[in-house]
Amino acid sequence: MGGCASTGKKSREHDFDQSVVNAHDETIKFIHGQLSMRGVQEDQPMDESFSRTHSDSDASDDLEDAMYDIGRPWAQVDSAHDTLTDSNVTVERGNVTVEREDRDFWKQLLKWEPPSVPSSVPPSVPPSVDIVSESDGDDSRETDLDELHKTIFEGHVDVSLPPKKNNICILLASTITDYSEERDLLFNDVLPYLQRYGAKFGINVEISEMRLGLEGEAIRDYRIVDTCLDEVQRCREESIGISFCLMVGDLYGYTPPPRKLTTDEYDRAISEGDDQLIELINKYYYLDENLIPPSYVTEHAREEEIITNFFGTPSVTELMAVAGILGEEARNSMAGNNALVYERNFQNITDDAFSLYCDTNDDDRKDKLDKFKRASWRAIEDDQGHYRRFEVPSPDDESMQIYLTEFANDFCYQVVSDIRRVVIARQNEDSMLSRLSTGRTKDQYHATLNEISLHHAHAQSRYNTFVGREGIVGKLVDHCFSGKGALVLTGGSGTGKTSVLSEVARKLDEAIHATTFHSDDSISSDLSGSQVSSRSSKKKPVILVRFLGISPASSTSESVAESLIHQLSLAYPHIVSEYSMDDDHVTLRPPEKLVHLLRNLSSRHERIVMILDSIDQLDKNDPGRLDLKTWLPPLVGSGTLKNVVLLISTLPNECIEPIQALPNIQIEEIQPLTLDEGSSLLDALCQKYSRELRSAQRDMILEGFKSEGKTALYLTMAVTQSIRWRSWDESVVVAPTVNEQIKTLFEQLRQDLGKELVKFMASYMTLIPGGVSVDEIRRIASVDELVTNEVFKFNKIPGNRMPPLLLARVRERLAPYLEERNIDGEQTFNWCHQQLREAAEKEFLSDPEYRKQVHTHAYQMFSKQPDRHGPGHINDRKMHQVPYHLSKIENWSEFGYFLASTSEALLTETSQAGQARYASYWKLSEEKEKMFAVVEFAPNFVEKDSTTETIFFVGDFLKEYFDLYQVALDIYKLALDPKYPSDTLFDEGTQISDQQQLDCMYRIGDTYTRMSKYAEALKWLEKSYAELHANLGPSHGSTLRALTLLSRLAKESGRHEEALEFDTTLFDVSVSKFGPTDEFVADAARQLAKSHYMGGRYKKALGYYEQNFTIIRQLFGFRHPNTADAMNSLGVSNTVLGNYAQGIRFCEQAYDVKESLYGINHSDTAVTINNLASLYHLNGIHDRAMQLYNQAWDIKKKTLGRAHPDTIKMYGQVGRLYHDQGDYEKALTRLLENLRLREKILPHDHPQIAVAKNSLAALYVDMSEYEKAKVLAQESLDLRIRLLGEEHPYTAFSHDTLARALLALGNINEAKDHALVSYRIRQRMLGLRHPRMAMAYMTLARVKSAQDDGEHAELNACKAKAVCVDSLPKDHPLLDECEKLLKQMLIKHGDLRKKITDKHYWRSSRSFLVTEEE
Repeated sequence: MGGCASTGKKSREHDFDQSVVNAHDETIKFIHGQLSMRGVQEDQPMDESFSRTHSDSDASDDLEDAMYDIGRPWAQVDSAHDTLTDSNVTVERGNVTVEREDRDFWKQLLKWEPPSVPSSVPPSVPPSVDIVSESDGDDSRETDLDELHKTIFEGHVDVSLPPKKNNICILLASTITDYSEERDLLFNDVLPYLQRYGAKFGINVEISEMRLGLEGEAIRDYRIVDTCLDEVQRCREESIGISFCLMVGDLYGYTPPPRKLTTDEYDRAISEGDDQLIELINKYYYLDENLIPPSYVTEHAREEEIITNFFGTPSVTELMAVAGILGEEARNSMAGNNALVYERNFQNITDDAFSLYCDTNDDDRKDKLDKFKRASWRAIEDDQGHYRRFEVPSPDDESMQIYLTEFANDFCYQVVSDIRRVVIARQNEDSMLSRLSTGRTKDQYHATLNEISLHHAHAQSRYNTFVGREGIVGKLVDHCFSGKGALVLTGGSGTGKTSVLSEVARKLDEAIHATTFHSDDSISSDLSGSQVSSRSSKKKPVILVRFLGISPASSTSESVAESLIHQLSLAYPHIVSEYSMDDDHVTLRPPEKLVHLLRNLSSRHERIVMILDSIDQLDKNDPGRLDLKTWLPPLVGSGTLKNVVLLISTLPNECIEPIQALPNIQIEEIQPLTLDEGSSLLDALCQKYSRELRSAQRDMILEGFKSEGKTALYLTMAVTQSIRWRSWDESVVVAPTVNEQIKTLFEQLRQDLGKELVKFMASYMTLIPGGVSVDEIRRIASVDELVTNEVFKFNKIPGNRMPPLLLARVRERLAPYLEERNIDGEQTFNWCHQQLREAAEKEFLSDPEYRKQVHTHAYQMFSKQPDRHGPGHINDRKMHQVPYHLSKIENWSEFGYFLASTSEALLTETSQAGQARYASYWKLSEEKEKMFAVVEFAPNFVEKDSTTETIFFVGDFLKEYFDLYQVALDIYKLALDPKYPSDTLFDEGTQISDQQQLDCMYRIGDTYTRMSKYAEALKWLEKSYAELHANLGPSHGSTLRALTLLSRLAKESGRHEEALEFDTTLFDVSVSKFGPTDEFVADAARQLAKSHYMGGRYKKALGYYEQNFTIIRQLFGFRHPNTADAMNSLGVSNTVLGNYAQGIRFCEQAYDVKESLYGINHSDTAVTINNLASLYHLNGIHDRAMQLYNQAWDIKKKTLGRAHPDTIKMYGQVGRLYHDQGDYEKALTRLLENLRLREKILPHDHPQIAVAKNSLAALYVDMSEYEKAKVLAQESLDLRIRLLGEEHPYTAFSHDTLARALLALGNINEAKDHALVSYRIRQRMLGLRHPRMAMAYMTLARVKSAQDDGEHAELNACKAKAVCVDSLPKDHPLLDECEKLLKQMLIKHGDLRKKITDKHYWRSSRSFLVTEEE
């Protein structure tokens, strides 16, 4: 029997379950006995075989003593079959019959969870894992880290954290033929287990074997050798643990001639070599002067042995080892600490197997191999890595099976150990972040830190190669130090806007570092390219930099606003804490919160610079993309904040048009590069790639640069293409435009790498937001038949895996056009420029079916990921990507299932921006399908044991975005504590102090209010408000929020006196808390004005509306949407007071502002147009009113839909206008439809139902359909009395209409009673000179005439005319109606001619008005 032996010193103990280890004791003894029988050496010198040593290890240390006797506890020998078994698995030459995760021992390992209390971390944790040990008692590291984070939060763009890594990328380096069994075992048995193990904790495990699937001449391709070496570097940079595995046996392997010779090496070969060598050197090597330094290069050197022997070139395997552990760079970074080296020596080998496992008997190659092994051993020993030597009797007997299993188990153990060390390190990192993030959640703190770092790193990648443009950079820097205002930088694609703003950020950072900030108002700093002096500043500015669209948090205006709020809260922790954003602004959307926060910081003289690049890259469905006013109101326009500066860039497309209409905003168009600047940029780019072009090549690029419009992108594309040029190339060409350059690039890639592979890579990079990671692209590629059929050109790959070499070659070829980002914890690569993305979309994704297929594959891949990466770590990548791709393929049913199954994990999206993002996906679907999907799956969103946060999240989501009030209500009630039974919940003696219960009650009350179930809503809200007032005080944000909702409820239910009481309290508390000029006070004044208005106290309403307007105009300036809204309110309130001319003036100004800000077709503009139409209607200018009504109608139908209440309202408005114009047929059609639709969507007792019925009743009176008029007028009156009260001016309208109907039916006394009630209400609420008093006088005149009381009939008709003459334009229709009525009265009751000419009669009528008013 044969056996194998391996040795190693015990250095770490690990925490695997000791009971599992004990179960293998007999196995251990049995294997040791078998090895002894086979004569295997059990003990090797300790200095020749060892494992990675970690003196401070803890959680990983338990495993070493129990299991780590050279991996043998995992194996036993089956004497009957003479094969090695692992508990219940049979292995024959590396082929496993049972999955590793199904074997008892490894199944137990999958149950491991990190300790609940963070442990100290071994010193070997890779530097990329940023941790602090709690047990070392040293706080200096945490203090340093706190300072570093503070620097990032303050916006120092030259500082960023390294991206978070989630990958263990292991490069396998070995000779090919002799290690095929080991590789197959790793890929088929070990890798699937490691990937599942790592996925528990959000760690991707990847094994890369660069020559996998290649054979023959393909292995000798120089490009492949270079790519292999690049992949070694990539694995070391991206891996958080083991990154290199060397497997070395008795085969030295293929030794290529050098790809490149320095001039010294070339001269030595020419001077020292024989004639044959010189001939070969001159035949295959050419001087490339484009390289820096100039070198001799070859593409296909043949007769390699002569050249190789002279230069002593190492084998490909040793070259990879040099890059991985032996070279200077690797040694300096202690790469060997994260390396595995396996040495396998055969003691006996047959002649038949010799060529497969051994080199020839060449002593020189044997000597090289021995030196290579010894060097690897020493490197691993120095770096405390893992070196394992196996002495195997023979490759032809059972000992090979034992060796293969021990090798696979040892490899698996090492990676599992690494995963555990990283998990524990992250747990310590979480603990540290929890301490640093006092006052906010750890996840929010970390997410904000990573988001800022991402944008800082993006800026660094741009300004590192920036040259020239001192003029525009200096101007922008000066603007930033000016103290306030907005400046927009615009220019075509590829003109360098992003690079300019990155350089501006760098210059600002440089200035801040070089400046001493004093308490006075004068500082000075001398910047390169911009002389800055006498800059007004008392405090050091904070710089907020965002490159929009490069991450989920920078893709919508709401998410950007939320991200900026988080950064400001961390840059100014004490101010923001004092300002209590969460309490006082809880009901605001993120843009509104940003406004309040910036205003507060500005008032404290804090200086803030915001740099927002590429607003055109915001989501195309985001209104903020075209409308800065929706999310940056204090920064643009005449209301700009002092001490807050804004820099924006955008393409000169549809985004620039609304900006140009903004007042007091500077617009700078970026000018093309000068020829000198282009030449300098060309040199800088060449230097970046260590290239130097020949004069002819350089001139050709510059000539194209001049003709293309002198853009930076053209030069970048040209230089990246010139990387492949040689100095002797005379036939090279460069495309004349950027678009043609990109087309050429795609065509070259297809030729070099294959049509389907290039299409595949480009498509997924383009359609997956934020780019795609190596692991993701590999997973998707392995199931794409077109790709796999094309790339499997040599051998079938184990597990149908994509050859890592091909993916690496694609990345290598695309590297100049890509940038790496850390998105949701994944290291992704993406197009570096939007023009490349657009070109790829046009080139590869024009087919809608293929586009849908890409989204489908992406969804399927992301949906298979776990929701969480261990306890407390949400898989943000999955949460963002799955709903996005489902929305793109419009699979709303699956979308519903996703929301239902991941509701707990979605708690990371309880941010308002996150909720808005999810809702936006749904809103892409058709209304019916969307509502069906939500209603179908909503009950599954929560479970009985769901947390209160989950219940609130789901309920808010359904209520706010889909108006599913009953479903939301049922969900909210799940959060009610059963210790508060419903029959006693509202008793005075029931006290509730639990904040979550009060929040729940508030949400239930709010939902009932939206359902117009006012009585139910009142119970919940009054109880919620009373308890909040008692527990938190009257000025707490939650208390004010409940009070605001109570006021809204009172208004909507017609309880205006209660609304007035609530709003008065709200106003007084707001003035006391925020001061008289705060925006909250302005809003409280507006609500109080509305209460007075709805109560008919129009003069008081006007006073509060004027106060609201004064504050808003002071805060925002004149040309601002909030100011326009305030002017609208002033216009309406002046109109109801009879000041028609003043009312129209305010509404016309509001319309001008809205149109200039939003354009004519915006929904906000439509509201102002509608108000203006109503005023023209009241003033009798019917043609203009009809024109504006129709304009507003068209906009509302497009933006809100026909079924929206605001759209339905217009049926009534236009119907009344047709009525006043005398077109009763059209009026009847509109008013009937108005009533039908309102009764369909509103509760039966809603105030708007009363309006609709009264309007229709008034029309029926004029159409002589008096019975119909009487019924509708009575219903309207009853409803208004119940909702608004007896004394409301709106109630007077219904009295008037009913009086006219009753009068026509001959019920004179009843008509008189209603007419008198209408008169008294209007007299008391409006005053005698209000235009609406004319209507009351006219009704009384008709009643008196019917009673044959001619004197009073004439007198009331005269009063009606007098009111109209005093308050209405001369051509107003009501004045004409009064004239007609007066003539009727005079004809019927007196001498018309005499009274018309009797001036005394008219004077007495007007003086009576004065007397009566007094």
